[in-house]
Amino acid sequence: MNDRQRGFANSPPEMWRTVENHADNDRTTLSLTGNYAPFEWFTNRLVTGLDVNAENNLILWPRQTVNADLLGANGLGTKSAGRATRSYITVDYSGSLKYGLRGLQPWRWQRFGSSR
Repeated sequence: MNDRQRGFANSPPEMWRTVENHADNDRTTLSLTGNYAPFEWFTNRLVTGLDVNAENNLILWPRQTVNADLLGANGLGTKSAGRATRSYITVDYSGSLKYGLRGLQPWRWQRFGSSR
């Protein structure tokens, strides 16, 4: 193993440390709940939510002055960046009627949506 790679596939470990790799994720979640009871026997609840994600990824290969050919095209220096944003919106409605001896008779509607 006296070659420049010292047995590694393309470059020795000390060259790996020169590469910068960053992954950031910013996330915000919000929700709002509203309750409404127009009558004693009729109750309503509405819950809405928002979930927003922003992702930034970066890989930087600096220009190598020595043994640049070990990293192939990346030895000359390169940068790649990726960004993604995802948003999710939810709406949840619940209503209940109270009548007779049977107690509450609930019903529910829910909607979930997303955008990229």
